[in-house]
Amino acid sequence: MGDGWTDNKQRTLINFLMYCPEGISFLKSVDASNIIKDATSLFLLFDEVIEWVGPLNVVHIVTDNATNYMVAGRLISHKHKHINWSPCAAHCLNLIFKDINKMDNVAELVRRASKVTIFMYNHVFLLSWLRKRDGWTEILRLGATRFATSFIALKSLHDHKYDLQALVTSKFSVDSRYSKDNKSKVVVSIILDNRFWNDCLIVVNLMSPLMCLLCIVDCDERPSMGYVYEGMFYNKKRIYDPIDYACIDKTDFWIVDDDQPAKLDVEELKNLLYEEGLILINEVEGSSSHIDDEDGGGVEGFDVENFGFPNAHFQSPYSNFQNE
Repeated sequence: MGDGWTDNKQRTLINFLMYCPEGISFLKSVDASNIIKDATSLFLLFDEVIEWVGPLNVVHIVTDNATNYMVAGRLISHKHKHINWSPCAAHCLNLIFKDINKMDNVAELVRRASKVTIFMYNHVFLLSWLRKRDGWTEILRLGATRFATSFIALKSLHDHKYDLQALVTSKFSVDSRYSKDNKSKVVVSIILDNRFWNDCLIVVNLMSPLMCLLCIVDCDERPSMGYVYEGMFYNKKRIYDPIDYACIDKTDFWIVDDDQPAKLDVEELKNLLYEEGLILINEVEGSSSHIDDEDGGGVEGFDVENFGFPNAHFQSPYSNFQNE
């Protein structure tokens, strides 16, 4: 695995890690500031690490899904036929959240929510009143590094809706000197705006399936590759299920065209199915499971219920989604 990050000196570093049944091991860290934009140089760097570990000991590599990493991954797969490349699922989901954050209505909603949170935490006098409320928990604030934090903060703020409305309508707040401030009036208008809270709920309901999947793929407790495809399948359903179609149209969210031809071809899907966590159950037991090339849509000997879960006692975290 190649984990790229930027340190305090603005250097681009790549941490190389190796995963095996015994756990994750750190291999080395490389300053790639001068080669990060060059796919060929990245390929040579990754190939050097592969040769050091031993090509036969490597079956798969995972990196960010930037274009330069994608090209380097293809070059590695071309040289080492048995090694597959895939982008980091957590990074892909984070980029999805980034694109959604850029939508005008979502960006405006996040901006207004941020105003409320900042105002409350900048005025200890008001915050102390909130902290005396039964069952009060702190409001989660926006983070700068992960785009998913915007939606976590929206959910946290929505959970405190009635506490905030009770505060701004209380005699304690109305009689305070803060109530005459222009910023305070803006925040009060936001808190008392039912449309703001309805929009928060819509966005939270739309994003909660993706947030759940992000928590799973970003977890270090066990390999999560076996959940990725199942999770995306259920997420596609759940994003539509909690909300009626008319509501989605009004908020200008995307509409999925199921008639569009799939961009993922059968050969590419075959390569993806070689992931450790995606070994078909019947293949593990010795029978032949393979993709049917004729119709491109079926998998022979494919146990849908146990796909990705070789242990009978190991239940899918999505198994109860249909019942919710």
